[in-house]
Amino acid sequence: LKSIFARFGIPETVVSDNGPQYSSEEFQNFSKEFDFKHVTSSPNYPQSNGLAEKYVQIAKRILEKAKHSKQDPHLALLEYRVTPLDIGYSPSQLLQGRHLRSILPTVSDNLKPQYINHEKVRSAIMASKTRQKHYYDKRSKTPKPMEVGNSVRFQKDSKLWKPAKVIGKENDRSLVIQAQNGAIYRRNRRHIIKSNESVYDTPMIPLCTDQPAYDPTNLKILQDINPVSPPCEPPKISSQPKLDIGQSNMSKPYITRSGRAVKPKTIISM
Repeated sequence: LKSIFARFGIPETVVSDNGPQYSSEEFQNFSKEFDFKHVTSSPNYPQSNGLAEKYVQIAKRILEKAKHSKQDPHLALLEYRVTPLDIGYSPSQLLQGRHLRSILPTVSDNLKPQYINHEKVRSAIMASKTRQKHYYDKRSKTPKPMEVGNSVRFQKDSKLWKPAKVIGKENDRSLVIQAQNGAIYRRNRRHIIKSNESVYDTPMIPLCTDQPAYDPTNLKILQDINPVSPPCEPPKISSQPKLDIGQSNMSKPYITRSGRAVKPKTIISM
């Protein structure tokens, strides 16, 4: 990223997923040093970072086709960058303001810097998004709004829906919830459903950890907080005496020729 920023400049906002390379303290210090805002997508929901996922899909297809046809992948990527998109400009024009020279013959005037009508580009992009939204809304519906304090059930790494409580909102599609064991998660609305049950029927179990308590006013949660709680109290030892069954039989196990210890069966007479 440093080499890219040095070549094209530092962006104001960097959007990424919740990978360990982005959620580390080193990357947080890097964002402060280079003065950009780091925003993460909803955990376990790649669609919220769809722009980057789409670019990865396009690049993979180009590389696979170049490998299948035994062509140079760099030339394949170059041809994609000089091909006009549906908005009327090529990726090279949008990024550098000019056409790039490729192996296809072209006049030298086309390689000179040209004026890019940014209003036309924005209008074309908004028209494309509006058209996609129109077809997407035909098979979907608007989810019910949720507020802080609502009882919900959320999906965590399985098909089971576990009870929780909404304690914060980053936006209408990303909520901060607290599970019954006290762990705090951030989930997309697709992984959360509203529940009519009261979360106070089963009291919340506080975490015995040195981590600071969650502040609802500070919603800068970049990843799930995995509860690592040391034991609060030593385990209670029952005062009832243990039943010693077959102690004489288990005192000395039988050793075979190969050196394997054979544990005898314990038979309890009723």
